[in-house]
Amino acid sequence: MNYEFSLLQNDYTICPRNWGMTDEIALFYRMYYICGGETYLRRNGRDTRLLKDHFYVFPILRPYTLWHNKDDPLEVLWFHVEMHMDFSPQFACLKVEENSAIFYLLKTIKELNSKPKFYDEIVCIFDIFLTLIDDLLSLRRTPPPLSSYFHDVADFVGKHIREEVLVQDMAQHVGLERSYFSRRFKSYFQMSPSRYILARKMSAAAKALVSGATVYQASTTAGYDDEKAFSRAFKKYMEVTPSNYKKHYIEQP
Repeated sequence: MNYEFSLLQNDYTICPRNWGMTDEIALFYRMYYICGGETYLRRNGRDTRLLKDHFYVFPILRPYTLWHNKDDPLEVLWFHVEMHMDFSPQFACLKVEENSAIFYLLKTIKELNSKPKFYDEIVCIFDIFLTLIDDLLSLRRTPPPLSSYFHDVADFVGKHIREEVLVQDMAQHVGLERSYFSRRFKSYFQMSPSRYILARKMSAAAKALVSGATVYQASTTAGYDDEKAFSRAFKKYMEVTPSNYKKHYIEQP
């Protein structure tokens, strides 16, 4: 594989009337190939219509809002992808030309989505697809100053996700004073360290639920001893209970 990534979910969907999200801050890359519908993106105070036959990469750790015309719903081939943080955190857009290699790769993925036994083939095709769009969009970036600290912090949080992780632990791990670390962290990630810890824990729990874990198993994955406390935290963060997320929310792009 050319890229180290995890394809969390992908599907082809015509979204329900109540689809949308407000000030989303994702820890995975949301990627959309727009097949139809009237859909809009708001970021940095500006509204943009998402165009048919365009492929979009939405940023991680940056807020954005998505909504559609309920009478002309979003029709989309979508991907939720976890990647190393040297992949671009910025918004990107690419016009997919008909009969191009990228067009046929996306068409193939769309056709294979209905056949779960071809998941490994979809991953291989998507890896080739990423290589082609990287050549066109230059999605790799040079990490900004101190980013190596935060790569280490991200790895540290991931390794201790089942435990209670404190901001002080993160600062000590990279040898920085806590208040200085918190300021630089917020500047880099656009959220506080404690918010980042919560987001990572909820992301781990959500992935566990998608994989078939019970609510209790998901709570232990996120480092909660109390299932009720976990459920309250999950509902506050995801705006849906863990059980309902498992049943319904994971079906949304």
